[in-house]
Amino acid sequence: LWIYDNGFNSAQFYDWSWSNSYQLQHYDQSLGAYVISFTPISYGALAFMCKTSKCIDTSIFRYLAFEVSGGGAGGQSVNLNLATYTEGAPSAVIVGPTLALAITMTWSSYSFDLSARGFPTQNYDQLWFQDASGTTQQLPVYIRNVRFVSALPSSSSSSSSSSSLSSSSSSSLLSSSSMSTFSSSTSSSYRSLSSSSSSSSTSSSSNLQSTSMQTSGLSSL
Repeated sequence: LWIYDNGFNSAQFYDWSWSNSYQLQHYDQSLGAYVISFTPISYGALAFMCKTSKCIDTSIFRYLAFEVSGGGAGGQSVNLNLATYTEGAPSAVIVGPTLALAITMTWSSYSFDLSARGFPTQNYDQLWFQDASGTTQQLPVYIRNVRFVSALPSSSSSSSSSSSLSSSSSSSLLSSSSMSTFSSSTSSSYRSLSSSSSSSSTSSSSNLQSTSMQTSGLSSL
């Protein structure tokens, strides 16, 4: 189940991001491919919402895999969450742990077993990459090849990414500061779901380009 593969999968997902500093079609010349550019500031987030209710079925898609780069900087503070949303509700609800990404200067591959990380086996609506700093000082991060998969090749192990991910003790609901950001920034999306997949905002930050890439040879559906 692809969310991003040299472009955003708008056929199956809405862009419900709440951020003024991201671009879903940033061209990385060193890769010769498109990636997501996201400047994680002020609790902004990339949020990808299923067009078909709760399409992320972790009884089928047991693993989450993606690649991320700090764009020559590294150290940006970004959390990852899965969430559910009920039509008419004021906000989405985070289910399971909050995972903190350890972002480095170069491209790194992440792949991990959702159940082993503490996510209940169920259906989800949304995947988030959210700023965890609340500041305005972070540089862009770049994300690509985001997908849920049913299995990993034998040469890959979900434990390989354990040094780069950590469980947060945050509440299973958004903190009050980030909840208010989410509610205010996505209210128009709740009212008009069909318009949620409109073009993403262009980042005002400098587009940094990664100079090297590490791959893990993951396979996906």
